[in-house]
Amino acid sequence: MRKRLFKHFNFIYRASRWLTQRMTSNGLLLLTAAVISATVGVDTRSNLNSSIFSMFALLLILGALLSSRFRLNISLKRHLPEFSTIGETLHYRLEIDNKGTKALEEISLLDQLEDRPPDYNTFVQTPPPENLSNNRFDRYIGYPKWVWLSRIRRGGQLKPLQIGTVPPGERKTINLKLTPLRRGTISFSGTTLLRPEPLGLFNSLRKKTNADQLTVLPKRYR
Repeated sequence: MRKRLFKHFNFIYRASRWLTQRMTSNGLLLLTAAVISATVGVDTRSNLNSSIFSMFALLLILGALLSSRFRLNISLKRHLPEFSTIGETLHYRLEIDNKGTKALEEISLLDQLEDRPPDYNTFVQTPPPENLSNNRFDRYIGYPKWVWLSRIRRGGQLKPLQIGTVPPGERKTINLKLTPLRRGTISFSGTTLLRPEPLGLFNSLRKKTNADQLTVLPKRYR
């Protein structure tokens, strides 16, 4: 049973990540409210619940449609150090060149590392850290361990960062930081830009391929 569940971990993780990137906190709250109202409003005689669900669903559909209107004309250039050290925070720069005719506003940037999900043998043979989870169900199913191991194999964790305004025809440098979690080569797969649509329920997403590699050295002892 555990091995059958393992096959779905990557899909669950990607779906969860897509949802949290695609929807804002207000959008997730509205989606939860819509699900609750739909559950309570199964009885079609309850006009109030049905009306509330219809209104929530309409707002979500409208927000999803508005989020598709996002065009970018930019170039990106990442400046990485020649080497880094496991466990030590490194600082690097990402240049954004706005080649469009409109200013970039209300945009967040998420630099992305290449996913390297573990195979089943690696998953089984790698012991989890002691502080991962005390929940017996989580330890048996193993999904928190899979997420932890995937993050280690990916090499780190990056969070979205607001970039402010970039006027048309201008370039802006964003300062980012990363703490490598393993030695070896960490691969950057690209950069995702996020912008909330007018209703504030969904984020418009645009991913720019921007591959790079970072060499991580073992921890230095003095």
